[in-house]
Amino acid sequence: MSARERRSAGPSNVFQLEMTDSLGNKRALALKLGLTLLMSLPFVLFALPPEAKVAGLIALLTFTSFFGATVGIARRRSDGRLGRLRNLPIGGFSIGTDLVLSSSAMDMLQMGMVLALYAWANGLPPSPALLLEIAAPLVQAVTLFNAAGLLVGLLLRDNKEAHLAGALCVGLLLVLSGQIPAPATAQAIMAPAIRLNPAFRLAQALLGAGKGLSPAPGLLGPMSLVVMAAALIQRSVDWRAVFGRR
Repeated sequence: MSARERRSAGPSNVFQLEMTDSLGNKRALALKLGLTLLMSLPFVLFALPPEAKVAGLIALLTFTSFFGATVGIARRRSDGRLGRLRNLPIGGFSIGTDLVLSSSAMDMLQMGMVLALYAWANGLPPSPALLLEIAAPLVQAVTLFNAAGLLVGLLLRDNKEAHLAGALCVGLLLVLSGQIPAPATAQAIMAPAIRLNPAFRLAQALLGAGKGLSPAPGLLGPMSLVVMAAALIQRSVDWRAVFGRR
């Protein structure tokens, strides 16, 4: 088979298959993006305290990524799509990482659009440092929550359990991201986990930008963006077709 034939043969991995399915249906994509924007409008445009706006955006991010991944993998299993993927000559780990990567890419598109609108509507000063300070924890949080949601969904038996457990876990994640106050007796125990949570760092970055605070430099943010970009490029390209391998 020639390189041109391989390129026209269709997706070469699960990531490409999922992205083709997500981006190929223009109507479904428009509805998904439109619904996310609609749900974000109260926290973007309404005259609310900054803390309430940011808490709402973090809740939307958590619901979109974690809950979506939990329900999504349960639905794939119930309708047989997960079984068909497992029948492919691909390892289970590769299937899982491709599902997490594709879901994360779509969630980054949705939440990136929402945060860009939030920055514009609230007059946040555009700068490379601010972009990095917001983009890095966004990528980390979306990827972490999608991976956790997929694992939780795999442990459940059906869609009903996935919806119930997903909703309960979203509440727990909002506590662990500092958006819902933890019980006084558990605050000292949860404090380290909250500080490590990328959703908490994203919330702090948004609040700090609104107050004109300069982000602190660091290496973790740029490294996470480089790793995500490399993963997206690696899975988006059929390298066998590029280099003409059989």
